[in-house]
Amino acid sequence: EFLKKVHELLIGERGFYEAIFAALRIPYDPIHWAEDINVDLSERISKTSRVQELINAYRVRGHLMADIDPLEYVQRSHPDLDLSSHGLTFWDLDREFVLGGFAGKRAALLREVLGVLRDSYCRTVGVEYMHIQDPTQRAWFQERLERPYEKPTHDEQLRIMAKLNEAEAFETFLQTKYVGQKRFSLEGGESVIALLDEVLQGAAEDELAEVAIGMAHRGRLNVLTNIAGKTYGQIFREFEGTQDPRTVQGSGDVKYHLGTEGTFTSASGKEVPVYLEAVNGVLEGITRAKQDRTGDGMFSTLPILLHGDASMAGQGVVVETLQMSQLRAYKTGGTIHVVINNQVGFTTPPSEARTSVYSTDVAKTIQAPIFHVNGDDPEAVVRVAQHAFAYRQKFKSDVVIDLVCYRRRGHNEGDDPSMTQPLMYNLIEAKRSVRTLYTEALVGRGDITPEEFEAAQRDFQERLERAFAETHAAQTGTVPVVTGD
Repeated sequence: EFLKKVHELLIGERGFYEAIFAALRIPYDPIHWAEDINVDLSERISKTSRVQELINAYRVRGHLMADIDPLEYVQRSHPDLDLSSHGLTFWDLDREFVLGGFAGKRAALLREVLGVLRDSYCRTVGVEYMHIQDPTQRAWFQERLERPYEKPTHDEQLRIMAKLNEAEAFETFLQTKYVGQKRFSLEGGESVIALLDEVLQGAAEDELAEVAIGMAHRGRLNVLTNIAGKTYGQIFREFEGTQDPRTVQGSGDVKYHLGTEGTFTSASGKEVPVYLEAVNGVLEGITRAKQDRTGDGMFSTLPILLHGDASMAGQGVVVETLQMSQLRAYKTGGTIHVVINNQVGFTTPPSEARTSVYSTDVAKTIQAPIFHVNGDDPEAVVRVAQHAFAYRQKFKSDVVIDLVCYRRRGHNEGDDPSMTQPLMYNLIEAKRSVRTLYTEALVGRGDITPEEFEAAQRDFQERLERAFAETHAAQTGTVPVVTGD
């Protein structure tokens, strides 16, 4: 009886492996026990074609099994991605199949094939590109995506950490000093700063003439400061009530409407001008005008357009702008669209706001590739930014990044979101920040020391305190006194 019970557990009865996967928080269904299918020559040829079907299924449907939601843990599965749906069983995992060049290999074990497919399409990044009709573009994606995972270099990890550090310290400081003032904070979506930083680094290295950013409300102040180069003093003066008389894009009570011009400097020291303004048609018109003035026909001004998830799906002007992307009179050589996906529009959950699976499904109307990425994995976010920039530069077409994150506070800082979304905000209350999770991961892997992190955090907090003290001194006429933490 004991051996019988052990046997039943080992072959996966009574939900044994499902329970283990759940305890380890593995977000996929385990492969289930099944009898082997008889193997003769004709069956082997048939199985090779089934493996090709499985590869295609992952390319088309893999994003549905990707672990892209930082708030939700579920064991993901899809019938199209199940081995049994393709006439394969777990006995085939250690059999070799002819692949015809998949992942740069002529033949490989099914186990290795599944590993590459899941790493490429089902981890913290889900990619939709098989709706694109151009075979050259599809092959480009397969060549870039279907390869073993490579960890970022130490310098890249430190830069990602520095950007998250800046983003969170800025929001924490404003929340402490200006309690209750509207600012549409980026808390929960800080990875967007690392994303924009990576895109602008690419623009600087490629020596583009300029980057024009169309910015949503959420995170605008953070992007103004940490990406576009607006000084902390300018931001804090606006909170203190001082308005620059040369600024005409809104009054002092809506600081999140203001734009700026600045310069971004890459890690290698190269610079690119940055212009931050309004969204959709305004951004594209400004970009096209700048490109027409240079007259080189190289689309050397890069437009980056940031959306909220509700506005991406709900605003007709988004679709209208997308439709103009390849028209001769209007095209700008490809826009990088970034959706800061808070998974709630004001107070409305996606299930009550739209019919489509993703808020980005409207981009399929122009055959734009779409990356869905978990905002709690900043390394994946930066990798997606690299792919998106490379795609725009090569094919001069729009590309969409769906950054799935959350909104720690309400629609603005005066709201209590737990009134309308109590379950979501119970999860958010218990969540540690992106920076904390990433830093713990780096320290845990031995990539950085806790001392390195503490030093960086202290330094940035002191810079913010100094900027606040200088701003306050300018208002009151007192002498600023700055003390370190």
